[in-house]
Amino acid sequence: MDINLQLKLGLVNQYLDGQISGIVKETFDDAIRNEALNEIDQRLESGFAIEKTKMLITIQMAYSGVFYSTDDIDEYIDAYIKNNVEHEVQDYIQVHTEKNAQPYDWIRNKETKEYIWDEDISSPNDSDLSDTYEYVGKTFGDIRPHFNKNASWMDKVRDFAKSGGPRINISSYIGAKLAPKIENAFLRQKEANRRTSSDPNYPYPNFTFSPVDFGIDAITRRESIVASNEYEFKGTMDLGCRIIPYRAYFTVRNMGKNLANTIEYQDTFVTGGGHQLYKNAFVFKGSTKGVIIISVGNEQVAKYIKDFIWDF
Repeated sequence: MDINLQLKLGLVNQYLDGQISGIVKETFDDAIRNEALNEIDQRLESGFAIEKTKMLITIQMAYSGVFYSTDDIDEYIDAYIKNNVEHEVQDYIQVHTEKNAQPYDWIRNKETKEYIWDEDISSPNDSDLSDTYEYVGKTFGDIRPHFNKNASWMDKVRDFAKSGGPRINISSYIGAKLAPKIENAFLRQKEANRRTSSDPNYPYPNFTFSPVDFGIDAITRRESIVASNEYEFKGTMDLGCRIIPYRAYFTVRNMGKNLANTIEYQDTFVTGGGHQLYKNAFVFKGSTKGVIIISVGNEQVAKYIKDFIWDF
């Protein structure tokens, strides 16, 4: 083969590699966001079918002389996708499996004696573990043995008298577990708005999305009259490459009632007992009551979020 044709064919292959990688990532990201991995085969097939015409035209225009006809280009694209898509899918799965498998652990503040959950710590030797903290373990079950071993005699007396015990910042755990779900719900709301506006076959009620389950492992509703099932925490989310801080209010509900399938904006939201007021609030609702409320800094930030979920 002529050297120039070899170089052009190499460029064609690089172009197709980039297209395949992009389609695989976008299709998997969308399927994960909408909990539709069971449809991944059909979604990939549809994604490649949609993009194939663009690939064919690009190769025909930018790499003329490599193929005799559009039929040859069409056959080459089909064969190249068949031979390389499995590798791209495996790469995607490996990267995301490693990312999601990262352990996040409990640590204790040496000065305040408070136990907190830190998303950046994964071992006693983690470089992110500062001198202010000491490593505890990976589960709730690691806190009590650590407390029994390290607490002062007075703390142990208070614990024995049921007036003390390990000081556990449960909100740090709840906030870490709900942060990706909050961000995911906004992305789903954006998709729901787009699909409701353009797709007559959208499978959910108008402007609602496939429900996000805000249930958290090891956090269950306590039925005692004096028990609190409400938690407040702070977090950040990335919407449209903009990092947005928020303050959140979460109510633990009975199993099956932690689902939210729509987000509504309210200028002001007051909690059920009237104890907390949240301005510029986004309320995550399911079939019954609100599950979680987040409050953003000001009206400008709230407007950015509203524009984001309607910009498609």
